Amino acid sequence: MPRKAKSVKWTPIDPEVLTRVLEAAKAQAFVGEGLRAVPSEDYAFLMTLLYTGGRAQFYGLRVSDLDFDRMEIKAIVKGGKLVTIPLHPTLAELLRQHIASRAYESEFLFRYGKDPTTRTGQAANRQNAWRACKRVQEAASLTESVHPHRFRKTTATLGKRLGLDPQFLQAILAHESVTMTLDRYAEVELEDVKREFAKLDLSNGHLISTEPTRAELIENLKKASPPGKEGAWSMILEGLVAILREGV
Repeated sequence: MPRKAKSVKWTPIDPEVLTRVLEAAKAQAFVGEGLRAVPSEDYAFLMTLLYTGGRAQFYGLRVSDLDFDRMEIKAIVKGGKLVTIPLHPTLAELLRQHIASRAYESEFLFRYGKDPTTRTGQAANRQNAWRACKRVQEAASLTESVHPHRFRKTTATLGKRLGLDPQFLQAILAHESVTMTLDRYAEVELEDVKREFAKLDLSNGHLISTEPTRAELIENLKKASPPGKEGAWSMILEGLVAILREGV
């Protein structure tokens, strides 16, 4: 399968696009024994990429590489290096379901996984990983490319945005140094910069309060009215406003 030229910038997947991708993959769920819908293999693989900061080679993971007791994954990466990365609880539960419901027996986690220690196995795993991503890209009706390495960039960028310690990110991505993690993978999004920069009052040298005003709190509460209870909800809020005014 043809791949993108190396000159193309591999950017993280936008959160809204990521939601579309995962929903499209999840919609491929099939009905197993007992008429119970189980996750599709493509969904299980894409979630593996997302929750491991994975590589295309991870299509060749063996079931024995997963340690559900210690919540760890052992994997062979570029150069034949063996790494141990954390197994996220969300991914662990999904992969348990996948293993229990799949309609085939294999030492490999995914149907067409090959021995990652051989050159032909590595090539086959990369190709199958790309095929899985392209199937979901088509199902999601996306024109932008969805491919394994973008999930790696996405894991790093989202982890940084959500405040994960850079050294923890380094461990998840199995990088030699935290510098590589931050400089090459965890990108800074302009919207994040704008939001954080707006909190600074440079003229007075302090942070601007981001606490909502009373009026904003009341407006937010108005939007939270239970269906069919708008009248009673409005009366309660008016009572709260009256109490606040009396206390001023």
